[in-house]
Amino acid sequence: MDADLRADLRDLAKRVPELLDRMDALPQALQHGDASPQNLLVPADDPSTLVAIDVGFQSPQAMGFDLGQLLIGLCHAGELPAAELAEVHTALAPAYTAGAQAHGGSATQAQITEGYIASLAVRAAFTAIPFERLDEPPSAELTSTFRERTALTRFIVERARELG
Repeated sequence: MDADLRADLRDLAKRVPELLDRMDALPQALQHGDASPQNLLVPADDPSTLVAIDVGFQSPQAMGFDLGQLLIGLCHAGELPAAELAEVHTALAPAYTAGAQAHGGSATQAQITEGYIASLAVRAAFTAIPFERLDEPPSAELTSTFRERTALTRFIVERARELG
């Protein structure tokens, strides 16, 4: 599906300590920890409200940390094709930055993007492919899942490369 992905993941693995250091140096804030769209609910009786459920972390993380899970949550659930990740990705950091700054945050879009991409790479690049399903009998669904998750992993690896 992607002949170079294994080597690219090995290269990314070597960068994990550097990415963690970079995240530590960025502006910090409390994060949700599992901010996938499935954990951000809009009540039917109050559509102007957003309710966050399944909060995973209670400690500061780099600004932008939650954007990675927001990006890939629907892809993991099979509800967003990996081919559509780029469009969502493009909107995330600018919108997050605007919201953070509107509420007194001082992190720049560059800092938020760095926190978002570095945390996405560390948290999701090595776990997106469902290796635990390798012993299942072949099926069209399994093949489709592996193709999508391989494409998702490639997307993450390429974003991490953009960090330099």
